[in-house]
Amino acid sequence: MTCRRPSSRDRARARAAAVVQALLVSAHAGCGWMFPLEGGRVVDAGADASSDGDADGDGDADGDGDADGDGDADGDGDADGDGDADGDGDADGDSDADGDSDADGDGDADGDGDCDAVTGVYDLTAVDQNALGRGVAVASGYAYVATGTQHMAVIDVSNPADPLLVRSVRDDPGVDGVGLDPPRLAIVQTGSLQRVNVEDPDTPVFDGFVGHDEIWESSRVVVEGDRAYVTTWAAALLVVDLTTDENPTIRTEIGLSTNGSGVAVAAVVAYVALGGGGVAVVDLDTEWVVGETQTTGAAFGVARTSDTHVVVAVGELGIDLVDVTNPAKPIQVAGLGELGTAVAVAVEDGVAYVADTEEGGRLHAVDASSPDAPTPIGSVQLDPEGEPRDLAVADGHAYVAGSTYLWIVDLDCVGR
Repeated sequence: MTCRRPSSRDRARARAAAVVQALLVSAHAGCGWMFPLEGGRVVDAGADASSDGDADGDGDADGDGDADGDGDADGDGDADGDGDADGDGDADGDSDADGDSDADGDGDADGDGDCDAVTGVYDLTAVDQNALGRGVAVASGYAYVATGTQHMAVIDVSNPADPLLVRSVRDDPGVDGVGLDPPRLAIVQTGSLQRVNVEDPDTPVFDGFVGHDEIWESSRVVVEGDRAYVTTWAAALLVVDLTTDENPTIRTEIGLSTNGSGVAVAAVVAYVALGGGGVAVVDLDTEWVVGETQTTGAAFGVARTSDTHVVVAVGELGIDLVDVTNPAKPIQVAGLGELGTAVAVAVEDGVAYVADTEEGGRLHAVDASSPDAPTPIGSVQLDPEGEPRDLAVADGHAYVAGSTYLWIVDLDCVGR
């Protein structure tokens, strides 16, 4: 039979039945439409006989569709309406909860079957059209890039596929290098070191500086705890105290055999890459060079691979591995060429990542876990092309700064 809602005629018949105080069932009783009587008046099917707000007895007194009060009116499991019914962070159901476009975690964000090594790129010319990308440091989802011009760029890299500029900090005469141990950050520029508080990365605060004539555009800086370590053009390593109230102060100046071009610090030892070729080992307790060895070429950067070895970028000759087990007698034990022109190096989990300026810029991965026999793992082309100058490694990615980009490389893709 066909069901319809009661008509006005049906309602009139119901009123007539009130004379006999009986219950009249509509001609459409087969559809369940009834008009019970209450105190001589007709109660509509949509009325609330008990005055509890729940006219139809379905438990939904306010008519919002949510009978059980769990916030999920349509019963799809998504109580807060964010599209994520099961609370796994994936609101659109594409299996990509972190929004990096790589749903299955195979490194292939664009689905072309290849591992997308260069996950994200930030064009530094958006900060300064002459940006060179001289230095980079990364922590807690933020990259701090020394542009080599008058700006430091603070870039949110929490989503590597979509780096976002959150702050551009201007500092004359230029920003040539950057070192970081949160919340302390140090900027080097010709003639001075600037101290910056980055407790809130969105609003970095300059809070003091110290001048020194021998800090120049190629100086490198590392921050470890409350001290900064700075190489100079005049063959020295500056140790700077960052804890003093008004301005940082130079604690000491340690003489080197030639100018330093890179520095790595571990506990009370500093390893300095020497531009004239070699590595110096510095005891930071005595503030004295305790050992030095030659490398196969001019040294551009240095990083620790373990407690007993460091890796050195030596330009067109690739990399050298140096045994520093005895700080007084460091020994170059192995080398690996055919890495283009190696200008910077960083290490994670026994793998050395080497920035190479040739062929439009490349990043190489080398297994350095056996320092006597470093083994190439693979390399990736930086895209768009540029000239890398520095790199940092954090959270499974390499952050390569150069002209005129910050490239973000998924380390899982290097060598695939």
